[in-house]
Amino acid sequence: MKKLFLFLIAFACLFQNRASGQTLHGDYGGTVSRKFYIGVYRDGSYQLVDSLIISDRGTISVPLRDEWRGVIIVACGDYVKSWEEAFRNANPETSLQFVFEGQDITYKTSWRHQSYPTYLQYGEGTEATVALKSLNTQFNALQERIYYMEQLLKKTPQESEFQTALQQELSYSAEKFNLFVDSVTSNFKGLPFMTLYSQMFKQVMPPASVPLNQRAEWTAQHLFDYTDLQNPLTANVPLFMDKIHQYLYLNTPAGGTPTAAIERLQAKMGFPLPPLPSLQSREQQLRNKVLTTNMDELYGSPGYHDTVNSWLVLYNVDYGKFPGMFAEDMLTVLDRIKSPEAFTGFANDLLVISTKFGWDNEGTKIAEYLYQNQSRLKNPTGVIRKAISNGRLQPGMPAPAIAGAELTQKTLLVFYESGCNSCENEMRQLVANYSVLKENGIEVISISSDNAQIVFEQHSKDFPWMKKLCDFKGVEGENFKNYGVMGTPTFFVIDATGIILGKYPRLIDTGLLN
Repeated sequence: MKKLFLFLIAFACLFQNRASGQTLHGDYGGTVSRKFYIGVYRDGSYQLVDSLIISDRGTISVPLRDEWRGVIIVACGDYVKSWEEAFRNANPETSLQFVFEGQDITYKTSWRHQSYPTYLQYGEGTEATVALKSLNTQFNALQERIYYMEQLLKKTPQESEFQTALQQELSYSAEKFNLFVDSVTSNFKGLPFMTLYSQMFKQVMPPASVPLNQRAEWTAQHLFDYTDLQNPLTANVPLFMDKIHQYLYLNTPAGGTPTAAIERLQAKMGFPLPPLPSLQSREQQLRNKVLTTNMDELYGSPGYHDTVNSWLVLYNVDYGKFPGMFAEDMLTVLDRIKSPEAFTGFANDLLVISTKFGWDNEGTKIAEYLYQNQSRLKNPTGVIRKAISNGRLQPGMPAPAIAGAELTQKTLLVFYESGCNSCENEMRQLVANYSVLKENGIEVISISSDNAQIVFEQHSKDFPWMKKLCDFKGVEGENFKNYGVMGTPTFFVIDATGIILGKYPRLIDTGLLN
């Protein structure tokens, strides 16, 4: 069965007296799971209150009764002998657990591929839900900002003015966010679970006086200052598991085990620790948040650009932890977007980012994806139209005509820009290996994106091949548009019949020098 990560807290609403008539709506997106049990937590265990078979479309709709107020579980009944077993062995990947205080509950699951993280998206609903979405958005942006500022802090001179100023800025950012959390909490004083949940968002930040080498230990000791460790409902808050992850990460030495840290934490708690996830690095935790981002909500919000820009450090080829995975992760985010406007705008920004950072392979993957998903685009811009052309030109497809030259034999077509470092390196290699290509019957055609004739002529005068093209229109030139070139250099290998054999970012990748 495809895995569904359905462990989520349902959020309270202001209208506590409107319990009757509320409904639980679930869309399992075509899952093969059929039978589900519904239980209510009473006197230390879940009691069965309903069971159902989901529709052929993979949906459920269940009236929520007033007497069900409290913690509710919806557990998969496939492959178990009884409802007791379903509740007792409920897997967080196949069950939904939430707190019901009189509101509609709407959720939907979806996935792109079994190896990608799945997600649960809450439907439109209560005022408390809207407040928590705002908390989540600002919290994620703040966490990423704090993480990168802390990395910068490690690289600054010890006891310097800049280091002190940076530590003060970190503390100020946390204090400002905590005031925002308090303002949200004050609006929902009548809902105890809302208070429990929102207060857990609060940040702990070492004072500027704490030495750099003691900051991690201080944070680990104070991480739960705003968490009610005596309230059993705390275990039902997803944010609590994030805090445990961070706590173990800060408390576990390299090559060690988190056992001692777990024992110290358990001693402070009034309820058993829930099953613990595998320990992940801070970078992996941040990547998981990228992969589960709700772009429909984030796109167009005040924190959109800052949030997306903060992701790029993870994928930087020089110091990022996940180089070469930018396109793969961004396609996961794109797959989950519902709004055509958000899909188109975010896709446009991804292409701009790929070009700006020279991530040509990543840009090509995104372009191919957009070509396959054109129906999801709304009023695509020039850069996306170019990407669609790029995605269309796959191996086995006819090569577009070349303005200024004809294809008469097997050809290496290279798009480049004078002065571009990677282009200059590739063109030097091409010149050095031209004789090998010529002996193998391969013609070379180069197309420059230069705008000035003197620049083009100066850089191309020593190229030993005959067909050297430039229309001085830059990347808006006819050939660049027809071939959908997203970045330079780009190499196309075309056979003698005009069929594309492949496109590559480097000469060595073409296989023509073997």
